[in-house]
Amino acid sequence: HLTSLQEKWINNSWVNNYLDTYTFNAQNQSTEVIAQEWVNNAWQNANRITWTWYSDYRPLEMVFYNWLNNSWQYQMRFNYTYNTAGDPTSMQMDTWYNNTWNPAHRSLYQYDANNYPSWFQTEHYESPNWVPDYRTWYTCNGTGCILTERQEDYDNGQWYNMALNTNTYNPEGQQTTQIMQLWNNNAWENSSKISWNRTWWGSYSQELLQGWDASAWYNQSKSDFSFDSYGNSIFGYSYDWVNNTWTASDGYLQMFFNGMGGDMGFYGQYYNATYGSFTDVKEPGTFPVNFALYPGFPNPFNPVTVIRYALPVASDVMMSVYDVLGRKVKIILNQEMPAGEHEVVFDATGLHSGTYFLHMKAGKFSQSQKLLLLK
Repeated sequence: HLTSLQEKWINNSWVNNYLDTYTFNAQNQSTEVIAQEWVNNAWQNANRITWTWYSDYRPLEMVFYNWLNNSWQYQMRFNYTYNTAGDPTSMQMDTWYNNTWNPAHRSLYQYDANNYPSWFQTEHYESPNWVPDYRTWYTCNGTGCILTERQEDYDNGQWYNMALNTNTYNPEGQQTTQIMQLWNNNAWENSSKISWNRTWWGSYSQELLQGWDASAWYNQSKSDFSFDSYGNSIFGYSYDWVNNTWTASDGYLQMFFNGMGGDMGFYGQYYNATYGSFTDVKEPGTFPVNFALYPGFPNPFNPVTVIRYALPVASDVMMSVYDVLGRKVKIILNQEMPAGEHEVVFDATGLHSGTYFLHMKAGKFSQSQKLLLLK
């Protein structure tokens, strides 16, 4: 078992608040988490999640329970299907009422001949039919980098264009720009642009956000970063464009270290990092035996939480966050990472309070966990 305890500082002392207890199987996959709240000087059950898995780290079912009338009561469940390559083809959410499971929402995925994503669609259930909500069409280059993402909305039996993201990459496959356009008067109109200046090892030394004023791009905000000779972040600065000059302002600042083997982030105007050497740690060159996704901490959180994960071998890691309807709301990580244990920060600024699901995929390993955002 693994436990995560959250305490509150009240009247000059730490007081229990939340306790999560995790259970794992022999493959180090989460099979159960029980969340408890501290009420009247005792732990009281609140909710519970159980998982069942395929043999190769892909989730088959995730079931949520509430504690009611001194017993665990079904709340909702998620079921997953996959293609022969191990990629997800559907995720369906059912809710429990009238003592039976009832379909509610589902997400569908399709891939091209190279097994790169071609479209993604969400639907809700109106008995006896599934009704589309929205979908995204993808085009990819020969290495699988997504070049365009075209989002459509479904209304009154028809699909309507909503937004178009166009991405560019450097020769190493690292993203350098994203232009977002919105559909207006039967044409695509520029909305925003993000540009990244990349270091030779893949970190970005600058992130620039620009808006569109009908004829040209104009500056909105940027972050600048510098690194030591080992590729570790040492300075990060956040700016807004005010009165035609860059002015220090609060923003989310990413921090890379250990050659991008670990990353975290801070919210503020700047950071200054120093590094040292550790002794009495495990032997250099030793790596985790299994893939693992550890519980986010803190959880519940506001607005950032740290996600730890382990890779026994270098892997392409995709880490995304979904809302309770199965809609992807944020991509936290999408890059190759070396073997070892890592950390990444999920910044939920701009998201509403509620339950979210973080999903990690690395090779054939796939695992999800629940995150609770409280604002």
